[in-house]
Amino acid sequence: LQYQLNLWHTKKASFIDLSVHEDLNIPKFHSLQHYVEMIRFFGCTDNYNTEMFERLHIDFAKKGWRASNKRDEFPQMTKWLARQENVQSFNKELSWILERQRFQNSSLNSTTSSFPMDSSEASNIRLFLPKEPTAPNKTLSSIELGHRVPFFSSNLKRYLAMLKPGSNRRDVEDSLYKQLPFNHLDVYYSFKFSPETLDEDSTLMDVVKASPLKGGRFDTVVVLTGDSAEATSFSGTRIGRVKILFRLPSQLSLIGSHKGPSPTWWPSTVLAYIEWYSPPTQTLVDQSTHNMACVHKLPLIDGIVPWSIIPLSNIRQSCMLIPRHDRNSSKHTIWTSSNVLDHATHFLVNNWSSLYTYKTLYRE
Repeated sequence: LQYQLNLWHTKKASFIDLSVHEDLNIPKFHSLQHYVEMIRFFGCTDNYNTEMFERLHIDFAKKGWRASNKRDEFPQMTKWLARQENVQSFNKELSWILERQRFQNSSLNSTTSSFPMDSSEASNIRLFLPKEPTAPNKTLSSIELGHRVPFFSSNLKRYLAMLKPGSNRRDVEDSLYKQLPFNHLDVYYSFKFSPETLDEDSTLMDVVKASPLKGGRFDTVVVLTGDSAEATSFSGTRIGRVKILFRLPSQLSLIGSHKGPSPTWWPSTVLAYIEWYSPPTQTLVDQSTHNMACVHKLPLIDGIVPWSIIPLSNIRQSCMLIPRHDRNSSKHTIWTSSNVLDHATHFLVNNWSSLYTYKTLYRE
């Protein structure tokens, strides 16, 4: 682009020499001088090139002029524009009411293939799960093997011990020597959700998968972890990889063949087992080139990848990680789409995969 711009500057005098135009003081030509710099700073030319002003000129001037009788046109153009704004506002309000009614009807309809779960009023995120688990009553050993989480049972013991009211660190460590009151879990391989809407876009739907089938697919997500978390930016969030989607049993095995209800403090919703990456960082070089944040795998703690078990409502959106090629990258491993997250250690958080990620995945 810079080469073509330099070529234009060397040849543009020909238009004046040949009397094609008296001068080249045209806003569009002037804006070309800033394109390369602005693309490096902001990633695209939206909202700072002449396209926006041309669009405003068409909507606010040309269309209003055409709608007038060309006599005393300014009052007519002003009234026409005000009416267009009123119609647009009414359409948006009508769409909002219809969408709200559709959501209420879907919540009451129990015959649909999916249903909203754990709806968060604060974040306006709606979750959708299959009516039946993908792998019901799956043994813990097969979960650990298929989902490649060898310490899942031990970590689940820690998690359940931490849930108990009044528990302390000693209780959590002692739980490792106790047996879980169940050997099977209902496992889901995917779920859908509608993330926080931007620009009144109510049709957005996100999908997260944690499936051991066909070599395994375990998606990466942005998780809300702090009070400063919002619908955009990395503030108050962490990047993690979803390894298991499961629901705790409502009935537990007791002495002999007897069964009893699970404790009341156990969550009844579907949970996600997350393996964490480092907090997103960004150097000045990253910011001036691709403007993508960087994460890397964390060192093992007692041979275990840092983990958490969270409700699905804590997941803000899915994200795509790009392996970072550098001198530390393994030269002996062939990366494929199915193993790159397992073998690579450093990644870039791709904020170019969609318009929504471009608006939401950035460092403040």
